[in-house]
Amino acid sequence: MSDLENAELWELAYDLDPYNADKCAEVDPHLANKIEDINDLSQIYYYLCYGSVQKNLPATRNKVNQLFLEELKKGEGIDWFKFRRFYDWLGTDIKQQLAEKWLDDDESAADTVWVVNTTDFTSEIGIKILEKLTKIYKKRKSKQNIHLIETIFVSLDKDFINDASKILASSTPAVAASLLRRSDIDEKHTLKGLKALSKLSKQRDVEIKIDFDMLQHLGPKGRLDAMKQLMGMFDKYYKWQQQYNTQDNRYYYRRRKPKERKYDLPFKEVPSKDDVEKFLFPCSLKYNDEVVAMMERYNELVNLKGGK
Repeated sequence: MSDLENAELWELAYDLDPYNADKCAEVDPHLANKIEDINDLSQIYYYLCYGSVQKNLPATRNKVNQLFLEELKKGEGIDWFKFRRFYDWLGTDIKQQLAEKWLDDDESAADTVWVVNTTDFTSEIGIKILEKLTKIYKKRKSKQNIHLIETIFVSLDKDFINDASKILASSTPAVAASLLRRSDIDEKHTLKGLKALSKLSKQRDVEIKIDFDMLQHLGPKGRLDAMKQLMGMFDKYYKWQQQYNTQDNRYYYRRRKPKERKYDLPFKEVPSKDDVEKFLFPCSLKYNDEVVAMMERYNELVNLKGGK
């Protein structure tokens, strides 16, 4: 179109091409001048949100952010749908303000996923969102909320990790087990996560799978305490294996009790005797008697099913 200055709003939007930066640069200032309010944005939503066209429209992007800032300043209830449709266009400042609005709004739980996925967790606001999510989980337990909590916990800067660990450690076992998603936390919080995982694994299958590499930051006493938690899981796992693997019990579980839950050890791979010995080796000098007793018990459990 040659007469861009006199073109209609939809005509300018129709000319946008996310794969043609020069064309977008030509249309950009005229489109920004033509947009007057958020209703105008809704009319051309399809064209504005096609591909990554916003990257080639700096003037229009500034206009969009200006309009949404004005919307926020109205002080009325947030129309989350409007903001969510244009989240790719929004700057960090608006996203942070939206996160703060969400924190103050008890009825906005439905927009939790969007807020978590668009917030920058390099600031203290991540701690506030994490704290609210743990409260939401207590009211509405779901895997989605656990995943959101883990997303924030993994994304937080180290400056905030201690406060975040305290929040998770004081919550339910399902939430506290998320502590195991990071290895740069205090030993006491890692042990809290293991204790929570031990409780969960007795009740249901859990998504968190650990290995000894995740526990390498533990000192001798921490490793010994961790092994005490793990021994309860090993005990249940190997006893279940022995019971299930006899011919009579295989028939019993498969035919008579098909819904009986199989006990899955929450490890990425079932550890060998050598793996356990290497993990406990740093404890040997100070806690040798306890290490020897643990290894003897572990060997007994492994031998229940003919393990190595």
